[in-house]
Amino acid sequence: MRWRFALVVTMLVLNMTTIVKGGDLLVSSGGQEIKYIATLSGSINGNPFDKAKVLVRLAPSSLGDPNPYLLIVEGLPEKNAEHAFFWTSRDTTMEVLDQTIICRTRARYTRKQPDVHFFYISPILLQVEHVTHREEENLELARQTALPTKVFAQIGELKVTFTGTQIVGSVRIKGYDFVENAYVEYYGKFSGHTDAFVKPKLEKLKKIGTFIVEPGGE
Repeated sequence: MRWRFALVVTMLVLNMTTIVKGGDLLVSSGGQEIKYIATLSGSINGNPFDKAKVLVRLAPSSLGDPNPYLLIVEGLPEKNAEHAFFWTSRDTTMEVLDQTIICRTRARYTRKQPDVHFFYISPILLQVEHVTHREEENLELARQTALPTKVFAQIGELKVTFTGTQIVGSVRIKGYDFVENAYVEYYGKFSGHTDAFVKPKLEKLKKIGTFIVEPGGE
């Protein structure tokens, strides 16, 4: 009986340690969700992009989630904006090192594909025969009319460091583009902040066209 009691106590202590560690980054908000707006730049198959926007959301994890936090990153002002990426820690592993969170896709998924992906214009959609008969406007019209291709991650890693009201992060995703029939590599780095102006900015971006789902409502 004594060893059983000791085992239960040990498990409770370990569980409490995880909860305390998981609450460290949310102390300033009283354990509530914190939102950050960040500027994103990077490259897709070596082709650079910049001035993209992402919304980074850090919240307590829900019941049954093995991760200490819920971390979501999504594009702004629209989730499917070109060069944007989407990441939810519900579908990935999570490692917390002081003020840094590192999420990785798992080696194997037995039930469903992780909801981690990025958007870009497949090169084949920019070819003349796929877009327009007006040659002088081919490229411009292609970018205006072509819908971004959604590429799901086969391999991915997200790293975010939280320092007060500031964040810096990076992401790497590799997936298969079924429109282009080729593998695509996405790399991005971002930095941003949260302050008294984040909420008004989010309301403005909502009016532009994005729809932001609260954690647990996805």
